[in-house]
Amino acid sequence: MTGRPARPETPQLLDTVVQHYAWGSRTLIPALLGLPAPAAEPWAELWVGAHPGGPSTLPDGRSLAEVEPELPYLLKLLSAVEPLSLQAHPDAEQARAGFAEEEAAGIAFEAPQRVFKDPNAKPELIVALTPFDAMCGFRDPAEARRLVAGLSCPELRAMLEALDQEDSRAALTTAFTLEMLGLSGADRTGRVLASVAGAAARLAADPDTDPDDSVVYGWLARLAVTHRGDASALAPLLLNVVHLEPGSGVFLPAGHLHAYLAGAGVEIMGNSDNVVRGGLTPKHVDVPRLLQIVRFDPQPVPVIRPRRVADGVDVYDVPVSQFSLHRVHALGAPVTLALGGPRLVLCVAGVVEVWDAAGSVSLSPGRAAYVSPSSDQLVIGGEGTAFVAAPGRPGPG
Repeated sequence: MTGRPARPETPQLLDTVVQHYAWGSRTLIPALLGLPAPAAEPWAELWVGAHPGGPSTLPDGRSLAEVEPELPYLLKLLSAVEPLSLQAHPDAEQARAGFAEEEAAGIAFEAPQRVFKDPNAKPELIVALTPFDAMCGFRDPAEARRLVAGLSCPELRAMLEALDQEDSRAALTTAFTLEMLGLSGADRTGRVLASVAGAAARLAADPDTDPDDSVVYGWLARLAVTHRGDASALAPLLLNVVHLEPGSGVFLPAGHLHAYLAGAGVEIMGNSDNVVRGGLTPKHVDVPRLLQIVRFDPQPVPVIRPRRVADGVDVYDVPVSQFSLHRVHALGAPVTLALGGPRLVLCVAGVVEVWDAAGSVSLSPGRAAYVSPSSDQLVIGGEGTAFVAAPGRPGPG
């Protein structure tokens, strides 16, 4: 006997938790749920899962955390109109050590300076529902140097010299450390960013500028104005700037420096809320710890495209054991998914019907359902689009 609470017959409609972070949209999630929009406050994330920071609730009033205390993933609907923080997530060893350290120090779970909310790693995948922009992973130092040089800003001479180093990791480490720690003082940072903003805006508007470079300089100009005292506004020079069309995604393993810039998407991650922030946020920033966990290697743009596995069913292939993610386009004919473990279904368009041997439930946009591991197969029908989360295959992650 494990003492685990009895699982209900499924599928079960879930009540989910909304996070009202300042960067969120006042329209997309409320409108998806059929609520008045624009809302009075931002609706940034809708959490579907068992994380203690916002567990979903079953119709009988129980938290999903009671029924699935070891659920290895967290599913979210995210909608951003302003950039999220520049951040990275720890690996499993770093998460365990950081969580134990903060627990021993008696830092309250809700304290603003609390970094480690749990002892879990947080690899994550976001799939765009609208056009979506993000910064993720370091670009090649030679490419970063070319972008910095193009600004012709004397204030960035030290960064330019750092990027001249032959060793890529050393070049990126030095350049980023100079960016984050070398521009000491908000006044100095503000002066540097004022110069950078003007140069970047001119290049972004110049028809002779390469279109990809125009996007980088455009975001640089915007961040340098909206975050005047924050040196991390220079991040577009060092990180890959990615544009996603609906349906494509970005996978972010541990240590991958990133910041979502704008757009809406379905996000799935390890069941964790561990975020180490470097800037672009009013929340707690811990640059020394960020420098300890970031991977200072040039990284290819980690775009994930859906792979068709059956009529109306796509999978997003990711190299982790915590989760898998499928997208189902139901067009009347039922679609069967042979996925094991506890599953969550999130409708994003139309109306979908979710059923197993125990019964069925209808989902409208923004509504989610839980399907227990006791069901061998999951069937989705109706006329709509849903994302199905399940544990991943055993392996690294």
